[in-house]
Amino acid sequence: MPESTRESARRGLIPRVDFGVPRRRYAARPVPVPPAAPTAADHELGAIRELLHTMLRADHPEEVFQHALDRVIPLAGASFASVYLVDGASELMRLAAAGNWPEAMRPWLGSARVRVGFGPSGEAASERRTIEIPDVFADPELEDWHEVARELGFRAIVALPLQSGTTVLGTVAFYFREAGQVALSVRAFLRTVAELLAAAADKAQRLDDLRRAEAAVSETTAELARADVAMLDERRAREALLLAIADAVTESHASNSGVGATVAALGDLAEAMRGTLSVELEEFDPRVPLRDAMKQAAGLAEGVGLIVEEPVLAQPPMCSDRKKIARTLVTFLESAYRSPGVTEVRAAIHVAGETAVYRVSGGEGAPHAFGAAVANATARALGGRILADAAGGIRVELPMQCPAGGSPPVPDGV
Repeated sequence: MPESTRESARRGLIPRVDFGVPRRRYAARPVPVPPAAPTAADHELGAIRELLHTMLRADHPEEVFQHALDRVIPLAGASFASVYLVDGASELMRLAAAGNWPEAMRPWLGSARVRVGFGPSGEAASERRTIEIPDVFADPELEDWHEVARELGFRAIVALPLQSGTTVLGTVAFYFREAGQVALSVRAFLRTVAELLAAAADKAQRLDDLRRAEAAVSETTAELARADVAMLDERRAREALLLAIADAVTESHASNSGVGATVAALGDLAEAMRGTLSVELEEFDPRVPLRDAMKQAAGLAEGVGLIVEEPVLAQPPMCSDRKKIARTLVTFLESAYRSPGVTEVRAAIHVAGETAVYRVSGGEGAPHAFGAAVANATARALGGRILADAAGGIRVELPMQCPAGGSPPVPDGV
């Protein structure tokens, strides 16, 4: 480089250039591209995603069905739609959801039933395949539908089965205002929706089956528990009865009295337990059994007063077993006499309509289990019952008429 040029560069008069050093390059900024408008497939995918979320959250399948119809109807270009489910083991399907139907038709829809095998929905259920009607008015087999189609304004129908394996749970049907075949993409979309609705219906059915099974198990468990308690109570009652019988026999043997009566009572109890207790029917004044019982119970307890209340006048004849009634009253008279500290025993008879009512009170003692069992069995055999009296003591109620199926003997010569 000449000296003059070098001197000029040193003084800054000539710009200094560094050769071999790359210059900084600036990349061009990208021009923002507006997002593409969502396609029909995007909307369909979004609807399916929402439907899956609804299936997870919903407590009832009807919520899933209704949400699906509300979202799918506009995407499929339909006017309205409906979901029908098979009603149990019948050949009928009931409405489960309706989307965009005219309000005037909703009451009719709620009560309507679709028979499997009839109409587009019925055929979809029976044939387990998609049924597509491009034009209702061009199909001679759907002539009965023409009036409804004109009133509601639809011409094409697509009905799809809701299946779980080989089991048909129901159908979903879409109704279109314009005639013609639906696009293949729409048909595929509707099939996907039908599969999801079938899954929701199947899930609900399985949950119902599980709840019914749990309820049946709970009821069976409760019944077994009640049966165990009843068996335990019965066993305890029998053990108590056997002990009471042993006590009664021992007492009769020790006192050398009443053995015959105890044996007779044992026979009555055995017959009653077999349901073969025999009765000797006769007609008598209902006051007589009480008098007989008083004679048999006389002398049981010294110093104990006996007050008897009975009608003064003769009563209408009673048809029953006089001896067994007297034996039953003796049982309760004995328990009253033997009550600790008793000073007075009361016995009464009165007739109330068609019923003879005997009362025994005094003291707080109760007959032993053996005596009570015999007395109750006898009262039942005679068509009556034994109750605790509101005024204290017991009350024996017996019918005035002959027990069912019985009649007093007819005297000879009559």
